[in-house]
Amino acid sequence: MKEHNKDGFTLVEIIIVVVIIGVLAALAIPAFTKVQQTSLKNAVLNDLRVIASAADQYFLENDATSVAVSDLDIYLHMAPTDASSYSNLLYPSDATEGTPLEVSGNTLPGGTVSLHF
Repeated sequence: MKEHNKDGFTLVEIIIVVVIIGVLAALAIPAFTKVQQTSLKNAVLNDLRVIASAADQYFLENDATSVAVSDLDIYLHMAPTDASSYSNLLYPSDATEGTPLEVSGNTLPGGTVSLHF
């Protein structure tokens, strides 16, 4: 009679491990994607808050109601996130008092993030 070597794993054991890893990956990937989208949305919203704060300061100091975002350099203590690092997001080019600031892009949840200030 043949002796069986018990030193390795059987094919059934290996298949079970592969199936368990597949199930765990199927659960983790959508959760990671959602966290990544939420993080991007929050970063963009924070950028808009920085721009809105700088615009408000400009409006108060210059008695104006509209300003180009490029003119806010001296008011931006912390520069907004570089748009090129966020897959072609479109940041606003100007700010007008009472008008929402919007960032749009196909990578944002819902396509647009806006901030009323």
